[in-house]
Amino acid sequence: MLPELQKQFMDGLLRKDDRVYKQLDGRIRSAQQQLDIYRNSYQGGLLKAMKDIYPVTQRLLGGEFFEAMCLRYITQTPCQSLDINKYSETFAEFAEQFKPVDELIYLSDVIRLEWGWHRAYQTADITLEDFTPLLSFDSAKLQSLYLSLVPSMTLLASSYPVDLIWSANQNGQADTPENINLDIKPRYFTIWRNGFDSHIDLIEPDLFEFLLSIENKLNLGAIQNNNSNFEKHLVTCLQRSYFSAYHF
Repeated sequence: MLPELQKQFMDGLLRKDDRVYKQLDGRIRSAQQQLDIYRNSYQGGLLKAMKDIYPVTQRLLGGEFFEAMCLRYITQTPCQSLDINKYSETFAEFAEQFKPVDELIYLSDVIRLEWGWHRAYQTADITLEDFTPLLSFDSAKLQSLYLSLVPSMTLLASSYPVDLIWSANQNGQADTPENINLDIKPRYFTIWRNGFDSHIDLIEPDLFEFLLSIENKLNLGAIQNNNSNFEKHLVTCLQRSYFSAYHF
């Protein structure tokens, strides 16, 4: 009974389904007025969160269009977490299917970059493991080692210079993609935070594949067999504090 009532309430809230009306006491306010109060509060809270997360996307689309697009997303995608900061993780996938923005071929990756930036900021601080013992491990032991990326890290590959589009729309700037060359090679990024500092690092494709292998939980032996620059990338990642822990 309770799950069905909850479903009716969310259907009434998001899709204006009137089945839940009979469950509401309409003596002071009508059922529709009561639902409207909840709906406005619910949608308003999520809309504000999305405006905070995606300021560049909003600037690219214009405020009115962005709000309409977000409200469509909110209607189709109920919030599943008590933490509003975790809402809209799938907004980029929604944008890929949203016909009115088809011509903005770079938009979904701009959204992914903004989500990664938001996620890096919101991820809880951790204490990084001491990697000094790795220096004393022999080759056989290193090959069976697994590394973990810092929890704040997002790996992003894009066919477009989304970092340039993002940078051009910071600090009150409002450069348009028409002034940026979109016809360039694919770009690869790490988006992460170290202490108070968040970073968007443009990295080489080979290093991206190395990090992707770490994310996919391959051990160093398997990664070394498929990456000719293994040692170089391992040192680079350790120097940049891309790793949080290791285990066998």
